[in-house]
Amino acid sequence: MSSNPLSRHLAAVLERPTAPFREERLVELVLEFARSRGLPASRDPYGNVAVTYDGHGARREGPPLAFVAALDHPGGEVVAVAGDTAEVAWHGELLSSHLAQARVRVHGRQSFVTAHVSGCSTRVGHLGEVADRLLVQLTDRAQVGDIVTLDLPGVWLTGAEVNARGALALLGAAALLDLLDRLTATRAACVVQAFFTRASGLGFAGTQGLVEAGLLLPGQVALCVHGVPAQPGAQPGAGPVLCLGDALSLFDAEVARVLDHAIARYREHAADAPIQRAALAQGASAAGLLALQGRPVAALAVAVTAAMNMGARGSVEPERFALADYERLVALLEMVCVDWDGPETPARRRAEARQWVVAETGPVLRRLGGV
Repeated sequence: MSSNPLSRHLAAVLERPTAPFREERLVELVLEFARSRGLPASRDPYGNVAVTYDGHGARREGPPLAFVAALDHPGGEVVAVAGDTAEVAWHGELLSSHLAQARVRVHGRQSFVTAHVSGCSTRVGHLGEVADRLLVQLTDRAQVGDIVTLDLPGVWLTGAEVNARGALALLGAAALLDLLDRLTATRAACVVQAFFTRASGLGFAGTQGLVEAGLLLPGQVALCVHGVPAQPGAQPGAGPVLCLGDALSLFDAEVARVLDHAIARYREHAADAPIQRAALAQGASAAGLLALQGRPVAALAVAVTAAMNMGARGSVEPERFALADYERLVALLEMVCVDWDGPETPARRRAEARQWVVAETGPVLRRLGGV
C-alpha cells in the first residue's frame, strides 16, 4: 500500500456505483458534501449539480471561474428480470468485444450480486461496435432499476498506483470535492462554481444541459477536470496534464496562457513537480464539446491506462493512474483558483492600458504642476 492513502473524496466517489441516467448515489454524495460545509448547491432541470464557493473578500468582476466534472461512467440499468436472467440497457460506449463474456455487478441499494453476460446486442458508436443491450445470468436476486457495472472493485491501491473502475470519468468529481475542501479550510479569497454533470458517457449531454439551462454563462471560463487515455503527451506518473485540445477540438489559447502562468507560480512552490502540456489526439471530453461552441475552455487531467476499463485483446481491466498525479492535480487546481485573473479581453486590455498610462504619466504631471 502507498504511504499516502487515498483522499476520502477519491475513495468515496470511485466506490459508488453509477451509470448514465443513474447518477443518484453520487448526486447524494455531492449534495451532502455541500450541506455539511455550508456551500450553496442547486440542481438544474437536467439534474446536474452546481456548488458555489464564494470566498471572503474575493473580487466579483464578471462571472466566476467554472469547473466541470462528470458523475457517471459507462454502465447499465436492469430493465427486466425473468428468473435468473436479467435484461440490461447499457449506456455509454464500451466495445461489445469487451462485454461479450464479461462478468458484471448488479448493484442493489445495500449490496451487489455478480452475473455474467450471456448475450449482447450492439449499436454503432464513436468507438465502433459498442454494447447496447445485455442479457446477464444472475447468481442471486436482482430488481428492475438496479445499476450494472463491470465486475471490478471501485478503487484500490497497489503501491503508489490507483486501480479503479471508471476513474477516467470520475476522478474529476473527486478532485473538485478535494479542491472545495481546501478552499473552505483556508478561506481562500476567490469565487468558483463547480458543476457536476450527468450523462457524460452519452455525448456529454449533462454539460450541454448546463448551456441549455443558462448556468454556464456566455464568456464564462470553464475548466474541465477528468482523466485522459495514456498517450504521447499524457503519461502516467509524469504529472497532471494541461490539455490544449482533444479529439473533438482545440481549446482556447488565451485560457491556456493564463493557466501556464498559474503553473509557473505553482512550480515556485513545487519546483520538482512535473506537469505535462499537450493537445491530445485520443479521447473526447466535455471541454471539446464547449470548444466547438466557441466557449473559453481548457482541461486539466490525469493520464489513465486501460481507459474505459478496456484492456488488450478484449479483456476487462482496472484503470490505473499515479496517485501523485492526482494529488498534484488538486494542488494545481487550488493555485489556479487563488491566483485566477482570467483571460485577457479587449475591455481588460483597455483597462490595463489606462492603468499603465496613469502610472507612467502621473509623476511627470506632478512635477510639471510644481514648476
